Amino acid sequence: MYNSTLPSPFALPAEWEPQSAVMLTWPHADTDWKPYLAEITQTYIQLADIITRHEQLLVATPHKSATWHTLHDTLSPEQMSRVHLYEVDSNDTWARDHGPITMVMRKKQNTWMVPIRLLDFKFNGWGEKFKWQKDNAITLQLYYQAAFNADLEPHQGFVLEGGSIESDGKGTLFTTSQCLLAPHRNQPFTREDIDHQLKTFFNLRQVVWLDHGNLVGDDTDGHIDTIVRVAPHDTLLYIGGDDPADEQYEDFKALEKQLQGLFTFEGYPYRLIKLPMPDPIYDNGEQLVTRAQDGTLRDAFTGETYEEKKIGKEIGCSKDCQNECERRCKTVSLGDRLPATYANFLILNKAVIYPTYNQPEKDEEAKRQIQQAFPDREIIGVDSLTIIRQHGSIHCLTMQLPKGAIKGDSLEQPASSAWQP
Repeated sequence: MYNSTLPSPFALPAEWEPQSAVMLTWPHADTDWKPYLAEITQTYIQLADIITRHEQLLVATPHKSATWHTLHDTLSPEQMSRVHLYEVDSNDTWARDHGPITMVMRKKQNTWMVPIRLLDFKFNGWGEKFKWQKDNAITLQLYYQAAFNADLEPHQGFVLEGGSIESDGKGTLFTTSQCLLAPHRNQPFTREDIDHQLKTFFNLRQVVWLDHGNLVGDDTDGHIDTIVRVAPHDTLLYIGGDDPADEQYEDFKALEKQLQGLFTFEGYPYRLIKLPMPDPIYDNGEQLVTRAQDGTLRDAFTGETYEEKKIGKEIGCSKDCQNECERRCKTVSLGDRLPATYANFLILNKAVIYPTYNQPEKDEEAKRQIQQAFPDREIIGVDSLTIIRQHGSIHCLTMQLPKGAIKGDSLEQPASSAWQP
């Protein structure tokens, strides 16, 4: 494990700082996306379209030629010149957690030092819940294929996922105790041990530990990028709870109270911007079900109520199908709640991509709140109902690479090395 007693000229940048590119790990039939591979591929194409309008795109895929043709069918030639494809196999596609965490040199002390450093931590499937060996090797394989303009610093002795940390770019890192202290990650390290390691890895002044706000259905044990995000000018966007009947209400009220008691390293309170909690979304194995605050149940994709669709007595039924409902109601259930959240947005150079859930009022409210934090950026919504079927959202799928991390930072001078079949 890397350790140094020398002062480090490197820092962990904030996500809104200038970027070279965003990394995606492309979905394929050997991942959990197989039942809805066509739908999630369309979501990836939409993300690629937005990203390549603002910066470069690095894609790890086991099917390089097929992925190129998929993108080529939608993107313009100028956008395709910003796409960098690398043939790498994967277990899954959550680039936020298996991708590199990148440090940048703030003060160039030695001319021989490469100004970008990739930290390659161990990814173990969020505490060995899922297969992870291929994903854990992705950053190293990309490095060996010369994907990065950076040095690689291996940390395979320490488990850390990109979604579990948030940086303000000034030496403060935010994380959650429920994730970093979860089983099968870094035992027997204590909270104090991990705090010290994080400060050493990232040259930090302080680590802020949050103790509340775990979304039901979250496989990550409470990644911070699902509940609290850092924005410029000491701003924190966070998921709030306004429905006392929601099973998450008390936990998120406790999170809000903890945030209200936080201060910056300089001693000032944070500016807090509250994001709405999406109406609960459930997956019963056949369809996604949204429960509104008034109790109305709807198909999450079409918006049709279940009374109209005549699905079972326990969730509403018209009289003309009562007998059929009596027969079927025992097998009808909402299923598992999915961790829908508006906090899982991705910051680009001149835009923010945020998840939407076919809940027009709340989708629009989330957009307004995010716009407050990023008034100089375009706020772009992308439907994320398919993404949350695998218990993640937009930020989870992506990993930003700071300016200089790959060749060809300028959109006016796209990289000439873009691969073509």
